[in-house]
Amino acid sequence: VNGPWAKFSQTVDYMMELKPKVAFPTHDAFLSIDGDGLIDHMVGGFAAKVGTEYNRLAIGEPVEL
Repeated sequence: VNGPWAKFSQTVDYMMELKPKVAFPTHDAFLSIDGDGLIDHMVGGFAAKVGTEYNRLAIGEPVEL
């Protein structure tokens, strides 16, 4: 959800078009804890509109795909 190549609106547009069952942020090490909260709030709101479960994983937390 964040990177020198990323544009937030394109990230959200892609998620809204794809409508995944689950989404989690990657490439966001540039963000602070406060930045994480803002992004999670914004992306989480858009995710809910298309029925996507949005979760932030803790560093090293595994996820089964």
